[in-house]
Amino acid sequence: MIQLTRPDLLPATINSLHQFQIEVNGQPDYPTCVQFAKTDWEAKKRTVAFNDVKAKLIQMCSGAERCHYCEDSKADEVEHILPKAVYPNLCYEWVNYFYSCGTCNSPKKSQCAVIDPVTFTLIDLTPQSGRTVQQNPTAIGITAIIDPVIDNPMNYFFLDIKDTFSFSEYPEPNTIEYKRAKYTLEILRLNERVYLNKARKKSYEIRKRSMPSTLSKAFTS
Repeated sequence: MIQLTRPDLLPATINSLHQFQIEVNGQPDYPTCVQFAKTDWEAKKRTVAFNDVKAKLIQMCSGAERCHYCEDSKADEVEHILPKAVYPNLCYEWVNYFYSCGTCNSPKKSQCAVIDPVTFTLIDLTPQSGRTVQQNPTAIGITAIIDPVIDNPMNYFFLDIKDTFSFSEYPEPNTIEYKRAKYTLEILRLNERVYLNKARKKSYEIRKRSMPSTLSKAFTS
């Protein structure tokens, strides 16, 4: 995962998303907002507005339509980093969209958590057994998952380039930053898919061969 830059949408797209979100927010209570957002999303994601959304998400990719999370597989799903099943108020917010491969998006699903800023406790907000969260979690705590536009992943993850080519948490243990890094690695399964480690190793070896010998030695020392 690398830091991404989010481009601007067309004015017409912004207006369409705004109108879509007004419909969600206009529901009588929070549980109804959640149910409406789930159903409405399936219809609205096929509208003309999402042609622009997808085009801009592709522009954000590090390669040819590569997943914003694993950077390996083809991105083909508009993903809510904060799930609409928990945050219906962000269902049609551009800042909440990323382009994901199914292998990252499927296990993530509606998993969501925040961290209490006082106790550093991880609070799981994931809906259980088909039930919706009964209150809006916006003010409960700090979002646990790393947002690669707002956050610089390099401040959270360390890549082992000598042996495993897996990520570890970069911040000091028992900090909010450490908990966010650990949660993100687990939810997205960035170390559990062996082919990702192999791809990182191959990419590193290609990059290393292209470096001048003096830089290559310094990079691995």
